[in-house]
Amino acid sequence: MPRRCKVFGRIWPEADVHPGHASWGFRTMTDNDTFDTELSPAEREQVARLPESDLALIDAALLSQVTGQWRKVARVVGMAMLSMPDHTEDVPDAFFARRVALLVESGRLESQGDLRRMRFSEVRWRSA
Repeated sequence: MPRRCKVFGRIWPEADVHPGHASWGFRTMTDNDTFDTELSPAEREQVARLPESDLALIDAALLSQVTGQWRKVARVVGMAMLSMPDHTEDVPDAFFARRVALLVESGRLESQGDLRRMRFSEVRWRSA
């Protein structure tokens, strides 16, 4: 009897379980793929109208989710958005991710990974 393994709650023949298996939809990111932080023209127009006070609130919400330990940018963004639902219903998560990158550029946070991809980057408070 062939060996089998359990993945995602389903029993698969071992030969079918490997990274990149087409039936699972795995693929690698290429230069032609979009990044998490890309905004559509409509989204760019929308966030360009945000007042400075809203930007300060967004930055404060993002900073409140950061600790001295590495945290995924996706977590920081998601928790910040949840902490201010009345202010962010029309603001895309990609804009929040861009604000994280600006906080890194300004020196308030440090990062590792590719900040253009929220799930593949992490931030923490800048070490002294």
